Amino acid sequence: MRINFKRKNSVQIVLTISGSIFFHACFAKEIVSNTSTDSSCSSSEPYIPCDFPAVIYPSSNPITANKILLGRYLFYDKKLSIDFTVSCAGCHGPNRAFSDVNHFVSMGVHGLLGDRNTPSLTNVSFNNHFTWDGRFSTLEDQALGPLSSRFEMDITDSSNLQTYNIICNNLSTFSKYRNLFRNAFGDSAITIDRIQKAISSFERTIISGNSSYDRYNRGDNSAISTSAVRGLNLFRSDKTSCYRCHSGFNFTDQQFHSNGIQLVYKDSGRANITKNTLDIGKFKTPSLRNVLLTPPYMHDGSYPDLLSVLQNYNAGGKRNSSQDELIRPLHLSAQDITDIIEFLKSLTDSTFINNKDFSNPW
Repeated sequence: MRINFKRKNSVQIVLTISGSIFFHACFAKEIVSNTSTDSSCSSSEPYIPCDFPAVIYPSSNPITANKILLGRYLFYDKKLSIDFTVSCAGCHGPNRAFSDVNHFVSMGVHGLLGDRNTPSLTNVSFNNHFTWDGRFSTLEDQALGPLSSRFEMDITDSSNLQTYNIICNNLSTFSKYRNLFRNAFGDSAITIDRIQKAISSFERTIISGNSSYDRYNRGDNSAISTSAVRGLNLFRSDKTSCYRCHSGFNFTDQQFHSNGIQLVYKDSGRANITKNTLDIGKFKTPSLRNVLLTPPYMHDGSYPDLLSVLQNYNAGGKRNSSQDELIRPLHLSAQDITDIIEFLKSLTDSTFINNKDFSNPW
């Protein structure tokens, strides 16, 4: 099977994929064939719906099937944590749209708790900043973040390099990994740079675009309920202005906002990065795709369900000093709130969460 991937810089990568090697081409073709009523619709990347933008792959980390396969194994492997108890998938469960619903904030090695809720990895390949405060600008850098955090996988010590080498040397003792790295990179050397590149390559394939809403948006008027249609219209209206922050195909403007969930923020958010006091309490707008599957909500996991989120917005937030001007009393009725929640439910992509190509390969 040959699949062509075309990056925006017109460099074309041709992958030859055997039936035994992971890749979700069959699922991809099914999506592409159902993403538009326009028969001329086509995609240069078969696993991306044709009404989505192209994924831009960094020149330093071109995508290959073998690298994706390696990244998938690493994503599910607890041997990447210092005490062999935590994997990437431990906080990013595929059946929950690659988020963590077991804890309000992430739990890492030694039972240590972080200070933020685990964001979903749905469509993370389209992000231009990563984590709630946007501290990472590439997916490769983000992949290293949990590995080096003492609250998550904690593979570093005061010298960084020494512990990285301990982890890499440990993986080198497994012939399966030596073969996987050889297939992905040309030789069996295992380095932290290669680990980053492989994990981020796998994460770039975690794409969702076949929800009931998507089918409705592509012309199937029966795909969502009348309540969800009313909710969609409210979502897109100036009465709520939801669409101003949760915009575009991925329902995020990729910006940072203070949404008024706290009167005083213990976590300064974006201000930790910019050092600008005007950014205190600002956090990255999350995608709403598969949002029903990703409670609890907000950067600190303080809202247990969609109803509590909508009630906060309807009340106009806590009115803190950095609160976005779009957060103001909305005067929504109980039925309005129900309708918006029904629309949000329609963003659930059952094909995505049941895709076996995202599952644990071990």
